[in-house]
Amino acid sequence: KTAAVQQLRPQKLPVKLVAVAAVAAAANLPAGAVREHFEKFSLGWFIAVHATIPFVAMLRKAVIMPKYSILVTIASAVIGQMIGSRLERARLQQQQGSVALQIAGSSAAAGSGSGFRSKVVRDSSWQEKLIAGGKAGFSGVDQDSDPTAAAAAAVGAAAAACGTGVAAGSGGGVAG
Repeated sequence: KTAAVQQLRPQKLPVKLVAVAAVAAAANLPAGAVREHFEKFSLGWFIAVHATIPFVAMLRKAVIMPKYSILVTIASAVIGQMIGSRLERARLQQQQGSVALQIAGSSAAAGSGSGFRSKVVRDSSWQEKLIAGGKAGFSGVDQDSDPTAAAAAAVGAAAAACGTGVAAGSGGGVAG
């Protein structure tokens, strides 16, 4: 047993509930961020949602808590997942906004006659970019005009060559 568990064990139940709930929420923040990158109910999503359960269950058992504390820890874990997911979504939207500004700035600097087509990626999921790039690589889309599509196509072709099966997401990926 760790020092934290040894110090928490003799405490009163409300203190233990708050401490274990805080740990459950904190442990689920990164899991919620990871979950944001997977299609709902896929294997990766399922793993991200359930990965922290053994850790929280062992902590709850080590601190000697009653069975009804399961409800409190599940609720705090769900809240941690939601917060982590929303933080990751906000980070991706901010990152997407800065990429869109860079694309707009480079196309303005290159002039209107350069033939550069700027595309905005609406779904920032790496899986959807990979799928969109793989489809663009094999459908004859002109990738010279869009460096993002060319990079995604190269990654998609590499994944196809390695035999990596990436399931198609629900979103479109790249929009014109």
